[in-house]
Amino acid sequence: MGVYAYDGFSHYGSVNDLLARSGKLQWTQANEVSVNQGGPNGIGKSILLQGTNAGAILTAACSSSFDEAFFGAHLYITPSPFNVGNSATVTVKDLSTQQLQIYLDANTASISVYDHSGTQVGSTAPAAFPINAWFMFEVHPHISTGGVEVKVNSATVLTLSGKSFNGSGNNHFNLISWTINGSFLSSSGYYLTDFYLTDTSIDPGPNPHNYFLGDIRVETLFAVSNGDTITWTPLANTNWQEISETAFDGDSSYNDTSTVGNIDLFHFAQLRNTVNNVIAVQLTGAYRKDDANNHTIAHQIKISGTVYAGSNMLMSNTYTYLSDVWPINPNTGGVWATTDVNGMQAGYGLSS
Repeated sequence: MGVYAYDGFSHYGSVNDLLARSGKLQWTQANEVSVNQGGPNGIGKSILLQGTNAGAILTAACSSSFDEAFFGAHLYITPSPFNVGNSATVTVKDLSTQQLQIYLDANTASISVYDHSGTQVGSTAPAAFPINAWFMFEVHPHISTGGVEVKVNSATVLTLSGKSFNGSGNNHFNLISWTINGSFLSSSGYYLTDFYLTDTSIDPGPNPHNYFLGDIRVETLFAVSNGDTITWTPLANTNWQEISETAFDGDSSYNDTSTVGNIDLFHFAQLRNTVNNVIAVQLTGAYRKDDANNHTIAHQIKISGTVYAGSNMLMSNTYTYLSDVWPINPNTGGVWATTDVNGMQAGYGLSS
């Protein structure tokens, strides 16, 4: 599996959009958070967690459980001099049970780890991460061994082993909650973007993606024109105009079909010219069905004249975001080149 899921938050227009993500990764809680915030170096968007009553929470729920995995995100923490001791907090859970918790102190910039009982089991010195600046924060929890490694900007700042990280009695986790310990004033809080999660299995191709990914960016590209194949019926405009939107707008714009095998393909915007290493390509769309029968949809990508279908995904009666990840170029079996991404077409097809 390697790369399990990632999110750059650029295609959400509201908290409801955020909660509509489905599939392998779902955002199941989003309290006292704001979408459409700025991203690192002015690129993309981020989520702001900002709570005056310790109510801010953003929870990632996984459809799989992991004994060992790697996850990370870009963070930007703004301290509040009036609320000493407040922390950006990351909790790794098995359902509702805490397995371990990590505090990033907003004033001292130190990082502390707590076990399932809430006992502190390790910490860094102050200034372990930058304040008022974007940094890459990565975590490698290993529940069965009681181990965890924490990295900041690709440098290890804390390593622990032999701790008690299985409060549920299970050697795995399936939830990651980003929260606030204490309360931030309205002028402070923390931002999060470029979230990723990988496991220890090996992706095909030369890059296994079963370790820390490092200082990554998630760049979101939107459709700019119709591709070679257009068979769905648009509501009003051309097909690409019906689906090229920052956040889905329900039935205000859509393409539809009842014919199995119908496919829409689109050309997308180009990657920025500063991109020189593509880890994976993820295709995300918002879909729903309008009858009582089961229906599946499969994402499609076309490279060098050949169309490749992703997995068949069940649709519900309400719009949800569904995603597929291609860790390698299916046409070459090798890593993605920027020219591959810029030249491909992508879309969807009704598979059942």
